[in-house]
Order: sequence, then C-alpha cells, then structure tokens
Amino acid sequence: MRAHPRNVVARADREPSPPPIGYTSTVMGSSLTEQARIGRAGVHALGLAALLGTLMQSLVVPVLGTLSDALGTTPAAAGWLVTAMLITSAAATGPAGRLADRYGERIVILGCTAALIAGSVLAAVSDTLAPVIVGRALQGLALAAVPLTMSAVREPDPARTHRAQSVLSTYVGVGGALGYLTSAAVAEHLGWRALFWTSAALGALTFGLLHRGLPHRTGPVAARTRPDVLGVVGLGLTLVLVQLTANRASTGAWSPGTAAGAGAVALVLLVVWVRHELGHPSPLVDVRAAAGRASALVTGSTLLLGAAMYVGLLTLPQLLQAPDGYALSMTTSGLWLMPASIAATLTPALGARLSIRYGPRTTLVVATATQLTGYLVLAVAHTRPAGVVIGTVLTYAAFSLGYAATPVLAMAEAAVGRTAGAAALNALARTVGITASGAVVTAWLASTTAPGASSPSPAGFAHVLVLGAVLAAGALTCAVVLSRTADH
Repeated sequence: MRAHPRNVVARADREPSPPPIGYTSTVMGSSLTEQARIGRAGVHALGLAALLGTLMQSLVVPVLGTLSDALGTTPAAAGWLVTAMLITSAAATGPAGRLADRYGERIVILGCTAALIAGSVLAAVSDTLAPVIVGRALQGLALAAVPLTMSAVREPDPARTHRAQSVLSTYVGVGGALGYLTSAAVAEHLGWRALFWTSAALGALTFGLLHRGLPHRTGPVAARTRPDVLGVVGLGLTLVLVQLTANRASTGAWSPGTAAGAGAVALVLLVVWVRHELGHPSPLVDVRAAAGRASALVTGSTLLLGAAMYVGLLTLPQLLQAPDGYALSMTTSGLWLMPASIAATLTPALGARLSIRYGPRTTLVVATATQLTGYLVLAVAHTRPAGVVIGTVLTYAAFSLGYAATPVLAMAEAAVGRTAGAAALNALARTVGITASGAVVTAWLASTTAPGASSPSPAGFAHVLVLGAVLAAGALTCAVVLSRTADH
C-alpha cells in the first residue's frame, strides 16, 4: 500500500531513523551495537512493567465511593486519589527520561517499580486519606516509566525493535482492557485493601523479573547536565493548583472570586514555567519541540484527546453503579465496559494500516471524529443500555486510535534533532490533559452529590458527558486544521 503524500511520517529532510514511540530521552544513543541485547524474558518483564503502569490509572476508579466512606472523607477529597497519581506521573515523565539518558533505562524502571511497591504497601495499611494519597502518588511513578519500556527495547535492527514494541503495546492494551474489570472484581470480593496488596505483589514479581531479565545498558548521555529541578517543581505546583481550585470551588469552600483568582495564578505559573523551560540548558520538557503551527496543533489535539478520554473513564463506571443510574455491581459494570476495552485493544492494528495508507494526520481526524460521535451518543442516550455500550466502544476505540497516531505525528513534525523532545512533550501533553480532566470531572461530580448520597445526580452525569463532547470537538478541530496545514 502506498503512503499518502501529504501525511507521510518521515520525510527526506528529517532524521532517517526517528526514535521509538514513547522514547523520552533527549539524545539517541549512537552505540546500540555495543549494548547488550534484551532477550525474550526481558521484553516480557518490561511488558509486565508497562501493564502495571497502565493499571494504576484505573486502580481506584471502581471504589472511589467505597474509599470515601472507608477513609471518612468526602467524595471531592477522595478525588485526590486519582489526581495525585496523575500529577506525579506528569511531573516525573521528563526527569525519568533524563535519568535514563545518563544511567540507562534499567535502573530507572527498577526505581519506579520499587516506588510502586512502597506506595501500594503504604496505601494498604493506612486508615486515613493522607497516607493513601501519598501511596497513590508513589504508584504514579510506574505510569511515568511506561515510555521508558518502549525505549529500552530499541535495537540496531528496526525489525527487532518493532517486534518488541508490538509485544509491549499488547501488554499496555491488556492493561487498559482489563484494568477496570480486574480492579472491580478484586475490590468487590476481597475489599479495597486487596487492590493495593495485589499491586504490591505484582510489583515485587515485576521487580524480580526486571532485575533478572534486563541487562545493564548505559545511557547515551555521558556529559553531566544540570537537572531542571525548578521545572519539576513548577509543573507540579501548577497541576496541584488546578486540582485544588476545582476541588475547593466545587465544594463551595472558595467563593467564585477566590476560585477565579487561583485559576489566574495557575495560568501565570504555567507561563512562567514555559519561559523557564525555554531558557534552561537541559529542560524538563523541550517546549521548542512544539514550535510551528503543525507541532502546536498536534500537541493541542493530544491534550484534548486525553482530557476527553478521562471524562468517560471516570464518569461511566460511577453512572453504571449509581443507585439512580443502573445500580450495577462493580464486577457487572466492568463487564458492561468490556466490549469497549476489547475495541481499544484491537484498534491500534487498524490505526497502523490506516496511517500507512492515508497518513497519521488522517488517522487523527478519524480518531477525534469517532470520539466526538461517541460522546454525542453518550450525552443523548446514556440512560439506555445500548447508548452506553455503543458510546463507550466508540470513545475507547477513538482514544486508542489517536494514541497510536499522535506520537508519530509529533516526531514527524519536529525539527531536526528534536524528535525525542517532541515525543516527550507529546506524552506530557496527554498526561496533563488527563490530569486536568480528572481534577475537573471529580470535582464536578462531587459537587452534584447530595449530602448523604453515594453517587452524583443524574444531571451531574449528563453535564459531564456534554463536557466530554466539547473536549472531543476541540480535539477534532485541531486535527482538521492540522490535516489542511502544509508540511514544513
């Protein structure tokens, strides 16, 4: 099949061999032939690490209401159990890549897995909200390590690299497909603490397999560079302030004026952070990788695609379990979402064929249009079983399709020497979109939960699904404009 001329992934004026998708380092190593190869056992150990990181996104989603009661807190405060993990992941993605540049992926992935074990144990033995939030934040480091699993299997032979990354993509797909259902089943039959004990046990197994199966490979950066500590702190503070503003405003603890002021401060922090990144010799994120109309549109579409995806991930399980909704058990609600999870697992192969034939820009348009269609179905027909199933299949498949296209586009549109930075920025944009969406959605749903009620009101669910449609429409707009933008 012939690649579409307006959407080709690699062009003659770009690097002939861009880095693997998800690779977050700033410099590609030039001595891969001198490094020890990773065997089949190592690839599957990395796959298990990627699966664990993916599972952390949905680990507590089925039990947010249960945790709120068990920890003696409010639904709004319980939302931090989701957001803390996402904030840590967003802030740690860049530093993890920098550390891998210097010391190699093995030690960084092992460190992130150890943090997951520690966080899981801390959460499992805690009876109050604060230490469980800390545990969830530590678990977020496992999600930050997922891109490193992709870069760890790079080989001089592109075919070997592709095969290994296909195996890892399958693990990620399985984590996304079975994450919610597995969490729901464990929590319903064994209790919420079992979720964290199971995570700790799987983390320990993964750590042992990684330690045994991964050879030590030095990072490609030999020279020492000044770490971007302020970049990490600035990004973390901005994301925390966004969550705090949404949380306090939803509960009425802050007046509209105070909330608006906090939002303005968050915007100022973001501007200051961007200026700092532009001036730092070794920035947390290579912001310049988004320079240019096409690169900026890819980044914007990625952010909105991730934000829209997380609307459904947080809202639909609660809708299915709500007494005023479908009143399903945690396990049964997971089974309702299984067709969507299967669709998300199978979609990347379709996306690859679509990108080869028509180009990744076209794939992104199809993905965002499908996502918008899914949310329109959910907004209109979420009170009907068929509407829920069809809408979730469309939205889950759309995100999976877009997830496969956006990193390729980000690297293809980047200037020479900035492809790895573009991949890192693309991963961060997706995580920031998910984090901001998680903060807003949890706060919004909590604000519509009546005192003494265990779930949000039907109107709250409807409004949030409309928000998902608005975000999807924004992603589609960016994708359509990108498809009509000339190659640079």
